[in-house]
Amino acid sequence: VISQVTGKRALTDRLLNSWKSLIHERTIICDKLNCQYAVLIAPNKHCVYPSYLPDGILVSNQRPAVQLANSITNVYYPLQPLKAFKNPYAYYKNDTHWNSLGACCAWNNFFIHFYGKYDVFIDTAKVEEYTPLYNDLGSKVSSYSMPQSHRVLHSFTSSQIYNNFIRNTGNIQIYNNKNKQLKRGVVFGDSFTNAQPPYIAEFFSELYFFWFPCVYSEVVHKIRPDIV
Repeated sequence: VISQVTGKRALTDRLLNSWKSLIHERTIICDKLNCQYAVLIAPNKHCVYPSYLPDGILVSNQRPAVQLANSITNVYYPLQPLKAFKNPYAYYKNDTHWNSLGACCAWNNFFIHFYGKYDVFIDTAKVEEYTPLYNDLGSKVSSYSMPQSHRVLHSFTSSQIYNNFIRNTGNIQIYNNKNKQLKRGVVFGDSFTNAQPPYIAEFFSELYFFWFPCVYSEVVHKIRPDIV
């Protein structure tokens, strides 16, 4: 990760073109099904809060996430909106992931970026302090106290109707929203998505989340959502 963040492992022209071709192919598949394909890149915490990196480690603008966002129109990288959160922070202190503050900020701005205006905007000013149950970094230390974090206070209109309870890769969750005027979404993601699905589900009338490493066209064909 550090090699990518510092630009020592940037995408070569060949790799960048491969990514462009892959995203273009996925876009064509979705276009034929009358749905939109978009990519949301979750920024590494190192890039959002670079002042906490060790001396001598500098974040480069020639890193893969920036290269992709600058080269492909349907790739969104919400770095600047997340940088605005300093107190409270948008990421857990002893964890690599964003908290609900970061997730809501990213998805609010995702819809603003692609649609200009959307029916849902989660207020990130209303938060409460709490103690997370698990941190993927801090949990590796045998003796430590869980640092406090913040979560967004929100009255949810969506609810989970299915979860296969597979941990990590292979997890599937489905949410229904009382607001049926919103778009139907299929999200292929990783732990950044899995950590905050109740908040993400607020943006969709139906949300199908798949913790898969790839986009599966068979799933898109079967569900036929508005957004992938």
